[in-house]
This record gives sequence, C-alpha cells and structure tokens, in this order.
Amino acid sequence: MSEPTGPLLVVVTGPPASGKSGLADDLAEALRLPLLTKDGVKEALFDALGTGDRDWSKRLGEATWRVVFHVVEGMLRADCSLVAEGNFETTYANPRFAELPPFRTVQVYCTAPDDTLLERFRERAAEGRRHSGHAVGEAAEADLAAGLREGRWEPLDLPGPLVDYTRERDKEARTRRKAELVGRVRELLER
Repeated sequence: MSEPTGPLLVVVTGPPASGKSGLADDLAEALRLPLLTKDGVKEALFDALGTGDRDWSKRLGEATWRVVFHVVEGMLRADCSLVAEGNFETTYANPRFAELPPFRTVQVYCTAPDDTLLERFRERAAEGRRHSGHAVGEAAEADLAAGLREGRWEPLDLPGPLVDYTRERDKEARTRRKAELVGRVRELLER
C-alpha cells in the first residue's frame, strides 16, 4: 500500500467540552499551520446573521459544516496544510472527508468521561465563556447527553495515525499533557 500524499490535515475532534479548541490552538501555533475551527465559522455567522433559539443554532450549525468542508477542500486543492477543529459527527464527516482531494493526516481525538464533559458544558454556560449565539440550557445539555450515549463523536475513519487526548482537570497536568501531545504529533509528521 502506498503512503498517502498531499498536504497535511491535522484533524482535532471529539465531543463538545473535551478541550479541542485550546489543543487545536496549541497545535496550529507549534506546527505553524493555519487553523480552521467550526466554532470560529459559526460565531462569524452568528455575528452576521444574528442569534436565535436552539433550532436556529442547529440550522446554523449545519450550514457551518458545509462552510468548513468547503474551506478545507479549497485549502487542500491549493496544497495548503492546516489544522481543522470541531466536534465532527462521524455519520456526516466520514463521507465528507472521503470526498476531499488527497491529504496526509493525523487525527487527534479529544475526550473525557461523560460526567466530566457534561460538567464542563454546564460550567462554560454558567460562566458565559461562549458566544451568545450558542444555545445553552437544558435542551442543549440533553442533546449533548444523547449524543454521548449514541457515540455521535467517535474517532473518524481517516487514513493516518490517531492520537488520543484525555483532558486533564489540573491545569499543570493539562499543560504538560498538551506539550507531550504536540511533540507526539510532530514526531508522526516527521516520519
């Protein structure tokens, strides 16, 4: 079997509240690659189109995925490597990744125990750390719990190494773990 060719696509994925955003920032900076985030695109759309209820947030989320894959495809066609971050749902994302031009990949799968994810989700909502357009509350939390039960955010079917990252609660341990993970991804890219 031949080695994959093409630009590098580092995919940072996993369920909501698993630490994807911070890790993707660190990876993009360390690897000196552009970063495309699902929430970055969705929040720009909120700013342009306005915010609404949970149904509006879901509809805008569906549009966001179309934009994300459009941009990823364009960058890969231009032979531009990048880091793409989001809570890619396997049923939608696997076929979309399969349609992309050739690329080399490393997938970083972020996770934590379900109770920790739900707790972090509640904490973020209570602290107001998210864009106001993101629907929070009981319905959003119920959607997260259902998605976790259904395995909606499992690792993707991508050709390349898979690196697991379990978010640490302790800040020092988390910083150390992130540095180790960045080093591991660098090693995989140098092979």
